[in-house]
This record gives sequence, structure tokens and C-alpha cells, in this order.
Amino acid sequence: SALELLKRGHIFVGDDLIADSVEKNQKSIVKIYAPFDGASTVDTFFGYGVFISKDGIIMTDAGVAVGFTSVGVVLPDGVRASADRLATKSSKNIHLYRISIPRKESIAVKFGNSDAVKLGQSVIGLGGDGKKDAIAVGVITSIVSDPGTLATRIRIETSLDQNNLGTGRILLTLSGELVGFHGATQTADPKNSYVPINLLKPEMELLPNIPTPVVPLPPIVIPQATSTATTTASTTPIIEATTTLAQ
Repeated sequence: SALELLKRGHIFVGDDLIADSVEKNQKSIVKIYAPFDGASTVDTFFGYGVFISKDGIIMTDAGVAVGFTSVGVVLPDGVRASADRLATKSSKNIHLYRISIPRKESIAVKFGNSDAVKLGQSVIGLGGDGKKDAIAVGVITSIVSDPGTLATRIRIETSLDQNNLGTGRILLTLSGELVGFHGATQTADPKNSYVPINLLKPEMELLPNIPTPVVPLPPIVIPQATSTATTTASTTPIIEATTTLAQ
């Protein structure tokens, strides 16, 4: 936190905190494209996502890459890869993908506590247009709670100018913690609002692996020859089909 940095002898002013927060999180964001087919000379940019685990799981807006179970991603170090969508218990606001290439370790974004943010608190919006990253700095202007359970926050509204932030943008505190995400339900909202990260955590729960039964194909039948020649029995093995669910 900023207080801990001060205790260690680091003196930060507002601009320093903003730059430090952005720099830390740029290592966690990825750019999401239509699947790379190797034939197209122009990549179709969909939006941004963030690593939420060290083993390469990416969270992005459910409105990004609608209808695609596999996407192309550009990682923070510029490496291009594919990523497959994972099955989750809910996908109202977000989708999860896992990159297909082995990496020593992805830098996961650090979650903050969205129930602890306050009116007037300074925040940072981080996103971009695919060609370059962009930020917006502002404050929290309103915190909207569920009318049925006032303790549950459902929306964080801000003063951020988000014209250049694109889809899949994230909301950060000055200490670099992710407290909000611009999900599908917020896309048409004119109030520059974000879904609180605490509300999204249940959507990050993956479905368990369900083993798929092996279904044998029907045996190969060799028709009888009409001539008097002897037909040798086929030694072709029966092939069993398996279907593997996305991990």
C-alpha cells in the first residue's frame, strides 16, 4: 500500500502512485483478438483481459469475442498465443479463457476489496484500443447497492473519461488493486460504471471435470464377395471415439 511504501522511505505523490499502479498491472493485461489463422494480414481486436491466476487463466468481458470458444491473445511480453474458453458456473458478466502455451508463470492481477472503496476515492481506468494502452484518472462518484440486500454492491460509478479505454477495461485503486471490471451488463451504461470485483468472484468458479464415456463406433462390416474367391477377414481394429472437455 501507499502507507507501507512511505514507511520504507519511499515518498510518492499522486502522479507517482498512478504510474506505479499502471506499471504493475500492465504486466497482467492481455489483448484479445479473433483466432489467429495465419492467413489474414489484419488481426481483429476484440478487447482486453487480465490474468487472474499464475497458470494462465484470463478474465475478460462477456461481451468480448461473443460466440467464440477460442480466441487469439497477445501477452504482455508480445508473445502471440491461442486461448480456449473454460466452463464456469455463471457467465453473466465475464468469460474465462486459458492460454494454450506453457509459461513459467503469468503475473496475476491483485484483487482488492470492492466493498471497502469509498465515495470520492481516486481510481484509475486501464484499457486501450489494441494498438496502445490508455488510462483515465478520476474518482468514485456513486456506489449502487442491490435494493433487496443493501449490503451487496452491484455497481461502482466513476468520473472517468473512458472514450479511449475500450472493452474489457479494469478499475484500479492507487495502490494497484483491481476493484472493478467493465462487464457486459455495463456496456451501454453512460455513467462510466464498473461491476465490483467482489460480485464477480462467484463467476470465476470453474465447473468440475466431468469424464466423458467412451462410445465405440459400429464395427466395420466387409461385404461378402460374389465370386468364388476366398475373402480374408479384416484385421482393421475398431476405433473408439473420445471427447475431451475444455480444462
